[in-house]
Amino acid sequence: MAELTQAELNQIGMKVQPSQTGWLEGRYASVHFSIRLLPWQVVAGASLLLLSLLSLLLVVLPQVRALDQLESSVAELRKSMPRHAGKWIAPSPQASLNTFYDFLPPESDTYKLVGKLLDAAATQGIAPEKAEYQLTRLSAAPISRYQVTLPLHAEYVAVRRFMIDVLNTLPNAAITEVSITRDEQAEGMVNARLRFTFYLRQPG
Repeated sequence: MAELTQAELNQIGMKVQPSQTGWLEGRYASVHFSIRLLPWQVVAGASLLLLSLLSLLLVVLPQVRALDQLESSVAELRKSMPRHAGKWIAPSPQASLNTFYDFLPPESDTYKLVGKLLDAAATQGIAPEKAEYQLTRLSAAPISRYQVTLPLHAEYVAVRRFMIDVLNTLPNAAITEVSITRDEQAEGMVNARLRFTFYLRQPG
């Protein structure tokens, strides 16, 4: 076989190279077009994946944890409830009454409660000249009723605020008597008679 000279090889190369260049340019254009499309598709897919992960973290997982806590609370509640013949039953009425009695302050807190009552009056600029006290122990229930009657001479607005403060700060107190008359000689002043009743838990 005859060998081609360098000049002939160069001639062949010059003839072949334009064809190869056109083919490479076509492939490059195709690949470049594909690369331009690829990022949009990848970004869209990644965005959907990210939204799914965020939904899982922000919505699904908190609901799962809340459900677990609810189931745990129900289980603890069932453990604390009495059982009869393998069935859950509600607490007895006596148990509910005992819970109410435990809520009441003991009789030993009487002086503290009266002190808070007088402090509430002083906050509104009211200084009772005297007070009447009466303790009554109920026989049908372990409850004591301690009544404090205050005759007052003060501004009507101050008396009204005083009553509201007592009811807001002393949950075991009730106003069982209210008598208010206008002072004809002093504008804005009233003569009032208020009776507060404290419900307490008997000793023993």
